[in-house]
Amino acid sequence: MASMYTRLMLLMLAAALPAFAVIFYFAFWLHDHTEAEFQQQIALQAKQLAARHAAQIDQTRLLLASLANIPAIRHGRGAECSALLANIKANSPAYLDNLLVVQPNGDTLCSALRIDHVINVANMRWHQEGIKTAAFRIGEYHISRRTGAAVITPTLTIVQNGKVTGLLAASLDLSWLNANASAEDLPTGAVFGVFDSQGTILLRQPDPARYIGKNMGNTPLWHSMAKLNMASVFISRDMYGLPRLFAYAPLGPADHPYARLVIGVPEQIANADSLHLFLLSLGSLLVAVALGLITGGLGARHLVMRPLRRITMTVGLVTAGDLSARTGLSHNPSEISQLAGKVDAMAATLEERDHAVRHERDKAQSYLDLVGVMVVALDRDGHITLANHKTIEVLGLDEEGQDIVGCRFDQFLPPDLQVDTTALFRSVMSGEIEPLKYTENMLLTRTGERRLIAWHNTMLKDDNGHIIGTLSAGDDITELKATQQALRTNEAKYRTLLENIPIIIWQKNTLGVYVACNATFARARHLTPEQVEGKTDFDIYPPELAKQYWANDLRMFACGESEQYKTQWDDRGENRNLQVTKVPLRDGNGTITGTLGIAEDITERTHMQAEQERLQAQLQQAQKMEALGQLTGGIAHDFNNILASVLGFAKLALRRHTPDPDSELAGHLHEIISAGERATNLVSKMLAFGRTQPIRPAQPLSPLPMAAEAVKMLAATIPSSIRIETHFADDVPDIAIDSVAFHQILMNLVINARDAIGEKGLIDITLRSLQADNLECVACHQLFSGDYVELIVADSGEGISPKILPRIFEPFFTTKEVGKGSGMGLAMVHGLVSRASGHFQVDSKPGAGTTFHVYLPVASTHPTRPCAIPPPDASASSLPGRVLVVDDEPAILRLLDSALTDAGWQVSTFNAPSQALTAFRDDPNRFDAVITDQTMPELTGIELVAALRALRPELPIILCTGYSSGLTDAIARQAGINHFLRKPVDMDALVAALSETHSRTH
Repeated sequence: MASMYTRLMLLMLAAALPAFAVIFYFAFWLHDHTEAEFQQQIALQAKQLAARHAAQIDQTRLLLASLANIPAIRHGRGAECSALLANIKANSPAYLDNLLVVQPNGDTLCSALRIDHVINVANMRWHQEGIKTAAFRIGEYHISRRTGAAVITPTLTIVQNGKVTGLLAASLDLSWLNANASAEDLPTGAVFGVFDSQGTILLRQPDPARYIGKNMGNTPLWHSMAKLNMASVFISRDMYGLPRLFAYAPLGPADHPYARLVIGVPEQIANADSLHLFLLSLGSLLVAVALGLITGGLGARHLVMRPLRRITMTVGLVTAGDLSARTGLSHNPSEISQLAGKVDAMAATLEERDHAVRHERDKAQSYLDLVGVMVVALDRDGHITLANHKTIEVLGLDEEGQDIVGCRFDQFLPPDLQVDTTALFRSVMSGEIEPLKYTENMLLTRTGERRLIAWHNTMLKDDNGHIIGTLSAGDDITELKATQQALRTNEAKYRTLLENIPIIIWQKNTLGVYVACNATFARARHLTPEQVEGKTDFDIYPPELAKQYWANDLRMFACGESEQYKTQWDDRGENRNLQVTKVPLRDGNGTITGTLGIAEDITERTHMQAEQERLQAQLQQAQKMEALGQLTGGIAHDFNNILASVLGFAKLALRRHTPDPDSELAGHLHEIISAGERATNLVSKMLAFGRTQPIRPAQPLSPLPMAAEAVKMLAATIPSSIRIETHFADDVPDIAIDSVAFHQILMNLVINARDAIGEKGLIDITLRSLQADNLECVACHQLFSGDYVELIVADSGEGISPKILPRIFEPFFTTKEVGKGSGMGLAMVHGLVSRASGHFQVDSKPGAGTTFHVYLPVASTHPTRPCAIPPPDASASSLPGRVLVVDDEPAILRLLDSALTDAGWQVSTFNAPSQALTAFRDDPNRFDAVITDQTMPELTGIELVAALRALRPELPIILCTGYSSGLTDAIARQAGINHFLRKPVDMDALVAALSETHSRTH
């Protein structure tokens, strides 16, 4: 109804539009006419000022022409000339500022103004240009240097006998223009100005002092004036950027004026009168329009809109489904009444047809509900217009409580599919793409479950063939797709398994033709699976092997049992061992239809079994060497305790009971001590073999000088009949090993070579760097790689028997005669090299000599310095105190008791750690220091130290041990041990260490 009402109002407005147009045109014409009159007014004012100025120029020209005929002035006769000029100026208008006569060189001959000396005006442009012009000339407009006012200097050249003899000039003051502009009836806010030919302001009204002398050559106003060649009116921006209406008049020739005169009026003032008249006319027009619309609107609302509103309401109700609605208007001959009757008749007809359609729809719905597939119809906008019972069931909706007709189809789509599916539907409806007869898409049920539906679609079209919707039949294929996907996945999984399993698999029919095989089989025969299928064994294998395989197949077909056997085949010159299993394939009736064969390549397994047997032998050898090392360490521990007692008591007896060092008893005791020290050296060799001594970090050392020094020392012990040759490379890197250990390794190997050679032969010593790559150590049987320094000692002796070679590093094993060696040389070398993380290789054949290869690892470029325990100060004086001594060897206890008592200590000895700990717990402050063994029953020395430290953290403790596998100085220090000494301990060193520790902690 609002649209109808609007149309009526627009119709009335259109009827009055011609009158409105005439009124509007008159208002616009009045506005333009008033604006044009204003422009003509200020243009006339500018022209009048320019005309007055032009009249002054003409008067000046006539004056100069008259003066040039007066002899006194023409010849510039001093005072007479000046008096005449002053008299003429006095009787002339005020704008005549001065009259003067000058010579061609610029000197002033006479002037209307009094001058005290000769003034030269040769540098004035009006003089320079006037001398060149043999006639009247108007000079440039400029600011006078004498008065500071805007002036113009017209000149007349004086010529006598064809020669320029002087110049008659008049100075005209232009200030009268300012006065005249102020006197003119200019509009409010108007400005007046005169510009010279370069854009400099000569005159300005108002506020002349502020602007005169400023150049406006770069302003929009000057650019606009410079383009004009006649008096004009134009709009431009002034020097402040404000728009103004300007009236322009040239001073001088229009195409090349001497100066430019403008009058500017603010644009809002120039248009004020015209705008006022225009707005007044426009306001009158709007009032007339409003009154006309109000009058017409009231009539239209009462006579037209009210009955039309009833008709529209009835149509709306019918459209919404209320087919019983009627207009209720009386029927008369008027057009509106006739329209109301037609609407009532239409509603009645639609009501009858609706009853019939409902009946048919219910019948069709009952048929669709019997169909076992989903049936859905959509209109062009995607709204559901039809849905059967199966659709409600699949979507999980309440059949009775929820009707999906009228809902948009995309609300039943998963959120991630809504945008794309809706866009596809719109493209089909708009004809952008061809309709899809078959589609699959996900639906979202009421419980949030995704169901995959296969749709068969048909387009619904109107009588003109335009698509108006879709009708689709859908089937839920969720489970079917899942089953198909599972089958494909299993098929791909088993196919991948068969293709990648490292087992040969094939299938043949009863004719011996390959039906299928995996990639492993094909690769083994250097074919593809496609090339194998359809072939027989005779196409793939050599004839003899093919006959054997075919005979096996025939035998299996005859007996119907599976077979297993081992065979070999040639793989490009390499024999491969195979373990083959064949089984017969049968159909549903039990009839054999072919064979299925599986062959496993057991070549590597066979090699691995052989390698395993070899490694087992190496392991047994390594375990044997480890057992020997442990046995050696155990022997060394007990031997160390015995040596400690022997050496300790011998030295004690020598100090207490042999005042005469040359006595027979002193000699015997010295022999005992010497023998004990030799035994100590032997024990150290045993410990080096067993790796029971702690590894002390060594600094990187160059092996070249150490090797050279060792060879020099060996020269004295090697007979001259045995020649020593050395081959030392210059670029041998540093190794991390103790220099003494390196000497012992080289010397023992050379001495062993000397003993193997006998009286005459050659010992070759080589030292070089080596990049090892998976070499095997003959001692530990481990593979090693990396950067090493290789020490080679080769001799020309009889060599070593293969039976003896595995035992050469065993301690006390020797082939030498009794008294010719202890059997510890190579054992000690083995211990020192192993402790340095090195390895061995030995090359020897009976009668061809022996070569020992020792591989020592290259030192790190950033070695770590060990944090060693400070050595005891042997010079420290003994201090009185009580010391707790713990050792499981009674002889050691007696020795320590005697030695420490002689040194002034009060000694408490215990051979059981538990008893010592009990005594300490009873009175922890009773003892000033503790000396303990490491290897003891019940508790180790480290464990005892931990228990004592828990009671007294600052307690001084010294640990003595003869066998300490894995115990280093750093570990001892970390456990809180002040000094770490090795057996057999020198009693003087022990007393000094005890005194130093006691004094430092007290």
